[in-house]
Amino acid sequence: MAATVTKLAENNNTTANHGSHTSASFTPADNVVLLAFLFCDGDNGNAVSTATAAGGSLTWTRRAQDNINSGGFDAGVVVFSAVVTTSPGSMTCAVTLANNTDFSTLVIVQCTDSNDVAGAVANSAISDPTGALTLAATPASADTIVAARALYFLSGTAAATPGSGWTELSDTDTNAGTDFGVEVQYRSATTSTSVVWTDIDSSSVSSVFARLGAAIIVKAATTSYTLTAATGSYTISGKAAGLSIARKLAAAAGSYAISGKAATLRRGYRLTAATGSYSIGGVAAALRVDRKLVAAAGSYTITGRAAVLTKTYLNLVAGTGSYAITGVAAALRRGLSLAAAAGSYAITGQAATLRVGRKLVAATGTYNISGQAAAFLRSYALAGAAGAYTITGMAATLTWSGEGGFTLAAGTGSYAITGNAAALRVARKLVAAAGSYAITGNAAALAKGFKLAAAAGSYAITGVVAVMRAGRVLTAASGSYVISGFDATLTYAQPGAFNIGVSVPYWAIKQALASAIETNVPGTSAQIEVEFAPLENWVAIYTDTRTAPAEIQRAQDGRTTRFYVTHTIVCWRYATTWPLAASLRDALLGDVEAALMLDRTLGNLCETSWFEGGRFLSVPDNANPGAFWGGAEITFVADVTAMANAA
Repeated sequence: MAATVTKLAENNNTTANHGSHTSASFTPADNVVLLAFLFCDGDNGNAVSTATAAGGSLTWTRRAQDNINSGGFDAGVVVFSAVVTTSPGSMTCAVTLANNTDFSTLVIVQCTDSNDVAGAVANSAISDPTGALTLAATPASADTIVAARALYFLSGTAAATPGSGWTELSDTDTNAGTDFGVEVQYRSATTSTSVVWTDIDSSSVSSVFARLGAAIIVKAATTSYTLTAATGSYTISGKAAGLSIARKLAAAAGSYAISGKAATLRRGYRLTAATGSYSIGGVAAALRVDRKLVAAAGSYTITGRAAVLTKTYLNLVAGTGSYAITGVAAALRRGLSLAAAAGSYAITGQAATLRVGRKLVAATGTYNISGQAAAFLRSYALAGAAGAYTITGMAATLTWSGEGGFTLAAGTGSYAITGNAAALRVARKLVAAAGSYAITGNAAALAKGFKLAAAAGSYAITGVVAVMRAGRVLTAASGSYVISGFDATLTYAQPGAFNIGVSVPYWAIKQALASAIETNVPGTSAQIEVEFAPLENWVAIYTDTRTAPAEIQRAQDGRTTRFYVTHTIVCWRYATTWPLAASLRDALLGDVEAALMLDRTLGNLCETSWFEGGRFLSVPDNANPGAFWGGAEITFVADVTAMANAA
């Protein structure tokens, strides 16, 4: 039976430099297993390496622990277990740490129908988003797995989404920067060692210092029973009942209908049938859905040995001779015609069903197909053999076109090809030279070339695709196309005024960068062309250079120029210590880069954009010794095009 999982207590300790953590009071039930998950920071070193737990006169055992040191701070996770046979009443659990800590969170969980645990695992650096852990042992399907994850972060709301098949026990949002946000989930009926969440941080938090996780298997209570079954019929349900003695059930001769679940035999036996004829008898089995059972034409009599042979080395030998299919015609579910092509047929080759290849010898002679004429389902055209053909009909009046031949002049209009398709003995491709073809009037050449101006919208290329002998031009297949690129809407110019064209929106690009950062990175101030702002969380945006390499220019009457415009974006975070400032800076850098990758065109202000690295910076706060601004540059390049109007 799977355990019933309950959270009994959860509290935080934010006392500076404390060396122990005592839970809130709770009262456990009889015959349960208690779990204690503790998460803490560790500015003074590894606080969980030799941690111990006590309370309720119970024996608490440390099952797993882990510690991480990153960016100038530590964090740790430890899990304990204790078995309760008779409840001690109201009690607390006190965890003594190896080193002092400033922040810690303790969660107490109760599991019924258990008296043991196994396979505990702890990790102080689980990965986002799944927080995957691997148990140190394989659970049984009756066992229950309990897992907890904690986030140590600067700002926002800590929340998690449990994994598929997992049940969330609790998800506590605590004060960011001082406590841990802890989520507990559990599951049973699985033998997988994998522990995952759908998302360990399904909300939006910033500056996550540590992601910690732990999991443990709560073993189902084991009790042995012997079930003795009397002779009779049984329906298998629940867990498989083991029989104390295997017995054979002898069935009297008669007809039987198979019902119930399939009985699995402990040992396989061969049923040997005596030589003779057999007929299938008994009551017809009613089908859940009416279906037709279609039998091929012929007579059926089971003769010789039973289909299951006692020996596997016997050959079935067919005597030489002719065989005819006889019997009553089998009714088909639908009427189908069997069409035989005219000709002579000779039986050759080996019999398809013989274990040993034997030749069926047909006497020398001519064979004709006889019997009733086969009616065709549909008429087919007879393809003429390759040769010379004469076109007959009314003579076509030809117009003499001078030396070289005649021209057939067709009147303007639409034409449909009629007649039967000529089947070629060999398929050949008719290759058309690359180019465009249009059927018009008599002369195809235009007297004068005109430009066709297309309004903005969608166009479909129609006609027959031209097969090219070699790839020369890029041919668009038939279909629908959308003209894309810069906005085709033209700016209206007053009479007498001059419209210069489309210029590069330098300032608008910087405004778009600032808007993207402030919208997607909450709490961050984006400043344009500001040398320095004494803020704790801000981003500076500058325009540096622009280049116009010759190899990227597009020849359009010399009226367009393509530029690579380079910007420098500096992410600044302030903290009272350098390690914390660097950690906050790195988190802000990653958030800003992710925000700028959401829209590479900045709302169609540029064709695309990309990053080209950048430096890491530090500026000490002379007014507050030990405090720093941590900075990180992003070199941001925008691909833009300027266009001048035609005269």
